[in-house]
Amino acid sequence: MKTKSQSQDITALYSLLNEELTQYQLLINGLKTESEYLRTGQVEPLIKMVRVIEEKIGNILEIESKVKNFIKMIIPYDSDKEASFSHLYSNISTYDRSKLKNIERELDLSKKEVQDINEKNKRFAQEYLSILSEIIRLIVSPPPEKLFYDRKGGCEKNIPLSLSSLNREV
Repeated sequence: MKTKSQSQDITALYSLLNEELTQYQLLINGLKTESEYLRTGQVEPLIKMVRVIEEKIGNILEIESKVKNFIKMIIPYDSDKEASFSHLYSNISTYDRSKLKNIERELDLSKKEVQDINEKNKRFAQEYLSILSEIIRLIVSPPPEKLFYDRKGGCEKNIPLSLSSLNREV
């Protein structure tokens, strides 16, 4: 049977977990916006969005710390182990356990979605940087022994590539 204090602690824990879910949703929205800015090349809004994302991550970490502290307060706790929901489940009612398991599932789904979006953004950025690197490499040192066509349609070897030749109309 739970005490009045334990009931209040569990209610406060629900509140914290719901706030964590809210922060995850805000993070997911931020990551989706970041994806859009990456794909459209909008640098200034991207930089601002990265700051917002960092803020949301900080909020989530702070809430997770508070959640662990609440778990420690609610149940007898062995300091050698990390506080988790599983420690809490055996010390609360079936109703509270069910409610917490649902919140835990929602948090896991949110974390998975964050991870998936983050991986897509990372892959896109890496591919984009690879393309840029290849373009820069070609501009700085064109492949040797390639044939170039002159204005009359003739073929010549090793014509040096200058920046003005990149602007010539064809």
